[in-house]
Amino acid sequence: MEAKHMLSGTLGRTLYVVHSEPAEGVDPAAGLAYLEEHLRRLIEWERNGVLFAAGPYKREGKPTPRALYILRAASLAEATRLAAEEPLHKHGVRVFTIDEWALNQGRINVSLDFSTQRGGLDGAPQYPAHLND
Repeated sequence: MEAKHMLSGTLGRTLYVVHSEPAEGVDPAAGLAYLEEHLRRLIEWERNGVLFAAGPYKREGKPTPRALYILRAASLAEATRLAAEEPLHKHGVRVFTIDEWALNQGRINVSLDFSTQRGGLDGAPQYPAHLND
């Protein structure tokens, strides 16, 4: 069976998708008090290999109040614990739902220039303006 053969080589990596949105009845501006703590947590997750990707949903090119985090974790329970400790969730400004997700197909391209130690995703390296001269 062709489909069985095609599926046998897929990655099959389980990741955890956290859907985050403003808590009902809470002014979204309340999150500004926790913005630095929120950003520090995301950067910590990124550096520790927990965060696969994160960012707001967009509509017509503009960010919406909803956001998505994709986490690497050993289990759904661990991913749930991590998401609950995220500052905007912990302080009740935002609420989340979480789903297990099987990463099977896709591609990512990474480029790195050794001379400048600059790189980029999915294409040519991105350079600061002063290096484009």
